[in-house]
Amino acid sequence: MKRMINIGTWAAAFDSDGILWLSDFKFGGLYKYDLYNKELSFVHSFMGTNGNCEAMHYDMKIHDNTIYLLPLRDKYVRIYDISEEQEKIISFPLDISAPIEFCSLEVDRGFIIYSNDIEKIFIFDVYKKEVYLDDNLTQIIMRIKKQFCDKCIIKANANHFFFLVNGYQVIRCLDITNMDTYDINCEHFLGEVNNIQFNNGTYWIQMKNSSAIYTMNEYNNIEMYLPESEKFLNAGGNIPYSSIYFWNDYILLLNYYLADLTYMKKEDGKIKVLARNDEDFRVPFFCGGGCFHKAIEKDGHLFVVPQMADVILEYDENLKIVNSYSTKTCISEEINPGLLDVFFKNRIYIEDENIFCLQNYLYQV
Repeated sequence: MKRMINIGTWAAAFDSDGILWLSDFKFGGLYKYDLYNKELSFVHSFMGTNGNCEAMHYDMKIHDNTIYLLPLRDKYVRIYDISEEQEKIISFPLDISAPIEFCSLEVDRGFIIYSNDIEKIFIFDVYKKEVYLDDNLTQIIMRIKKQFCDKCIIKANANHFFFLVNGYQVIRCLDITNMDTYDINCEHFLGEVNNIQFNNGTYWIQMKNSSAIYTMNEYNNIEMYLPESEKFLNAGGNIPYSSIYFWNDYILLLNYYLADLTYMKKEDGKIKVLARNDEDFRVPFFCGGGCFHKAIEKDGHLFVVPQMADVILEYDENLKIVNSYSTKTCISEEINPGLLDVFFKNRIYIEDENIFCLQNYLYQV
């Protein structure tokens, strides 16, 4: 009987040779996927994790044959040289002892790294390969946060910081290109705002307990979109999205709980479910979240990468599935055996005489 692991991730990117690199979400470790030959292989075990390997990385970028790994729960920014097969860790200019969840925002000089757990804003300079505290941006953002509400949650994308507070009827926004601030009135939204994304002059607003999507343009015109699928309606419409991706004329909505992928086409504004075969991939009967979390464009095709599902899906320019790639692979001996034992002992269920982990990360076959 072999033990196998299902590779799920938030952090994935293609290199210049078309190889897909992934940082495993559950057990850590760097993997590479030759999609042409459908070969998934373990490459590297990250240094200095002390067994704390879950949800290490928020994002990944590859430039000049170098992989940059931005932290989610990791204490470092990590750099992996593909040619030299060497890892370098870059510390933050502060002592990180308590658990912290980071997020990152790509900018011209590298990345802004921030957290709702600490009142510090950092810059990772890709060219200097160092992390430093940005005192000016820290002061601006923390001043806005304190003026608006100390308990607000910060989100960021597309050169914007958004300050969200449950129960408030406005979202405060900061455009870091000019440091202008303004408010978005959300008194007409049904429920609590979970996230907001900015794209080509339009704000796309996701709700925490609803599959509704709101948009607002520069003239403050608000529209609401709901899925047409009966599956969403039968669930009461309370199926939030984990991510929104803007690609060509499509808006791809990755669902948090359902395995189905939904999308909108800009010309008709209807949320539809992408057609697929049930055999395309398997998800657990109970999923703690994020069947799919990330989508990456490569050579005119879109690759949807799993967090909980067990396959990478490839779509063409018309959002038709043209290929799928299994993310199950044999467990590397370098993975912490204690983590594996806990999962096999406490989180399994039986299906067709095979044993599967409840969270769909581990398999025995």
